[in-house]
Amino acid sequence: MKDFSKELAEWKTLFEEGQIDEATYLAEISRLSRLEDEQKNNEVRSNKVKKEAAFKFIEIIKAFWLQILVFIFIICVVAKVNTPKEYEIVKSLGELPDPVQENLLGGRVEKVVFGKNVDIIYGAEYTIYGRVIGTFSPMPTNIRDSLSPMDIALSWGFLAQDTYDHEVIYTSLPSRFLRFQIYDMSVFSSVGGMNAVGNHLSNNHVIPKDSKIKTLLKKVKVDDYIKLEGYLVTAQVEGQSRPVLQSSAVRSDSGAGACEVMYVTGIKWLKEK
Repeated sequence: MKDFSKELAEWKTLFEEGQIDEATYLAEISRLSRLEDEQKNNEVRSNKVKKEAAFKFIEIIKAFWLQILVFIFIICVVAKVNTPKEYEIVKSLGELPDPVQENLLGGRVEKVVFGKNVDIIYGAEYTIYGRVIGTFSPMPTNIRDSLSPMDIALSWGFLAQDTYDHEVIYTSLPSRFLRFQIYDMSVFSSVGGMNAVGNHLSNNHVIPKDSKIKTLLKKVKVDDYIKLEGYLVTAQVEGQSRPVLQSSAVRSDSGAGACEVMYVTGIKWLKEK
């Protein structure tokens, strides 16, 4: 941008020294003022054009990303719709069996999470039938919560019966623990009391085998009756001394470490005959 102050000062000096007359001086001052105004107007127009171009560019970028998000959403919806539930017929939803666990001597699978190799080591082949009493999906901000994107809490046997629906309150917290509260313990005296209740429920940190299993797991909701098949596992991150996840091996424990960590290879919804 040109600075006209120097030229104005020069014309003023010429006028004061008598080298030019007043009419010439005033004419030059007027000319320079017009040029300065035109320059300012041109700069305003130029800035306006730049802002409009930047705004249009931002709008184009927004529209582009909106289309990408819509496309991803459609893909997710189609994938969910095209992954139907599978069902298994059982004799009675109120008589679901205890989980079946067969210990293994080996077996593993590897996944890459956040650029880290995670070794998933099989501890036991595991099948569990249960009524869903709680679910929790943490934000996948770390390796553990990305590897295991969901908790599914299940009850079985007498505890899965409608009779006990209003006798126990289950809560699933961000700490990924299952907690429960019993209103009247005498209600459970005939089935073994508190120990029996604790032995007929579990919180499962699930690791889906693949995207299909992950999509199906997302369809699970409270009061569904389901069957999960897979393995109880330990997940070891490359370069770390302690496992990021380690499954309990019994149903009778409680507190930290009592949750099952299950690598899920199959899921079915249950129906009575």
